[in-house]
Amino acid sequence: MRRRGFLAGAIICVPFAQAWAHAMPNSTLVVELLQGAVRLVARIPTSELGAVLERGRPADRYVGEHADIFGADGRTWTAEVGPVAASSAREHPGVVVELLFKPPVGAATKAATLRYDAVNHRVASHYVLVYRRIGEQLVPLGRLQSPATELKLS
Repeated sequence: MRRRGFLAGAIICVPFAQAWAHAMPNSTLVVELLQGAVRLVARIPTSELGAVLERGRPADRYVGEHADIFGADGRTWTAEVGPVAASSAREHPGVVVELLFKPPVGAATKAATLRYDAVNHRVASHYVLVYRRIGEQLVPLGRLQSPATELKLS
C-alpha cells in the first residue's frame, strides 16, 4: 500500500516539476575576420555567467582566459580584451565582451581555429552558437557544447 501511495505522489509531482522547468539561455559568439586580426564578440547570459564566475573575478578576464584563436601554423594569437558591456536583451540579460586577436610576430596571419569554453567548461548543458560576420550578414558557423570546444574557421 505504501508503494502505491508513493508512486501516485510521484506521478502527481512530475507535471508540476516540468512546469517550473525553463530553457537555459545560450551564449553567442560573432567572429569577424579582419586584415591580420580576428574580432570576437561574446554575449553571455548573466544567469549562466554567474553560475561559473568566482566572486570578485572580472568577467572580461574570465572570458579572455577561455577564448583563443590559433593560426594556420598552430600558434596561439594574442588577445586584447575590451571592456564588459551590458546586453540589452529583455528576456535573458547578459554581458557582451569584445576580444581582438592578433598573430604573434612571424606567425601565420590566417586564423584557422577558434577555441572557446566559457561557461560550458563547467556547465555541460550550456551551448554557444557561433556566427561569422560578413559585412552586415551573420553566417552560422557551428555550435560549441561540452566536450566540443574548438571550431575550424577556414
